[in-house]
Amino acid sequence: MKRFASICLFAVSVLLVPVISSAGNSECTYKLLAGTVYAAGFEYNYDENIYMTRHHALQRKFGYNNIYDKCAAPLGMVIDVEPVRFEYDGQRYMVELWKGQYFSAIGAEIGFYVGTKLNIAGEDHYRCADTEEELDIAFTMKNQGVPEYSVSGRHWWLTGFKPGVFARPDQLTLEDIEITFHSQGMAEAFAEALYRLGYSDAGDRVWCEGRTVGFVFSTPRNPQPWDQDKLDIVLAANRVRVDVVLDIQASLGFENFSPESIAEALSRDFWSGMHLYNQLKKIVAD
Repeated sequence: MKRFASICLFAVSVLLVPVISSAGNSECTYKLLAGTVYAAGFEYNYDENIYMTRHHALQRKFGYNNIYDKCAAPLGMVIDVEPVRFEYDGQRYMVELWKGQYFSAIGAEIGFYVGTKLNIAGEDHYRCADTEEELDIAFTMKNQGVPEYSVSGRHWWLTGFKPGVFARPDQLTLEDIEITFHSQGMAEAFAEALYRLGYSDAGDRVWCEGRTVGFVFSTPRNPQPWDQDKLDIVLAANRVRVDVVLDIQASLGFENFSPESIAEALSRDFWSGMHLYNQLKKIVAD
């Protein structure tokens, strides 16, 4: 908790520099916030009030392997992971799904990856799909049956992260998932991979029509990289982090978690930023 508050304190200290130097002007603060979000590979979706990954995010250069999932919990992410590996026309592919609590936000991801000959620390390495290989993907995130947001688009890594909300991974479901592949044969190969994992037409609403496969992601079928008792510790810390984020939102009065809204709140006057700084400083001291 103190480590998290210390990071927030440092971040706010950095943000206060432009706020102080341009008191009453939110443009400078907005550019700093938006630039940081962009550099991290994300953008804000104002229609759904969520953060999403950009097409040309830096992460695209690094590909994927299971080591990333094994590192999730120590980094504050308690998530269900579901890699679906399949082969078509002599090429290995993988669609991976994630859902859960990402630090102080709930979130979900669907990524499309292409097999390579690389093996890193005993794990098969996949590259991120190129632009011409991207798939049309859509899903709705539900929290205990209540829709949180819906996203869709042609992408290699379609995501949605909603700050200030807490939920256990088993309380979240991805519904109305639709993935459109490049051919009917490729779609059928993916659907067969779902069936091999234990997905069913009745329980998981799996269907395949032409080039499109639909299903629901609720309970992962693959072995998970962390034991639940260890994840509960991280979840407890994340619940506190969500409370801190909501307290900050209430204190500063920003409408949503967009860079624009936060910048306006921080730059409303000098003292609003100082209030946040002093609040976090008090948390660190406790």
